[in-house]
Amino acid sequence: RIGGERYGCSLSGSKIEDINNRSKSDVVLLHTHPTDASFSGEDVLVLLENKGFNSILALSPTHTYILSKKGSRRRIWKRDDGERALSAWNRYRNDLDDEIQFDVAKGTSLNTIVSRYGHQIMEGVSSEFGLTYTRVELNG
Repeated sequence: RIGGERYGCSLSGSKIEDINNRSKSDVVLLHTHPTDASFSGEDVLVLLENKGFNSILALSPTHTYILSKKGSRRRIWKRDDGERALSAWNRYRNDLDDEIQFDVAKGTSLNTIVSRYGHQIMEGVSSEFGLTYTRVELNG
């Protein structure tokens, strides 16, 4: 268990090295998102660049988001998968820019925009990279 600050958590290089040297990728990263945002490109990068991490969970006020390396025991993740996934995240985000700007102009709330488009971005990235992405709505 590793604690963090309100806006972040840092893992020492030696702790990450210990995690990555395990024979299984069994570590699950759990963190919170104060808005209803799905995963950022950096979240995907952290998951894919660390072979010891199996999944990452984000808890928001209305959803739990789960991203896992599908079939991680069979797939050999390449060194540059994290950077390629981050680039894909940015590409999907840029492809949605007109729709996002339209919603902004309509006065759609920022939380709705972040939730809607973040989810679409992650569906694209996870499909492209063979990741399992799930969004679970919390009952209020």
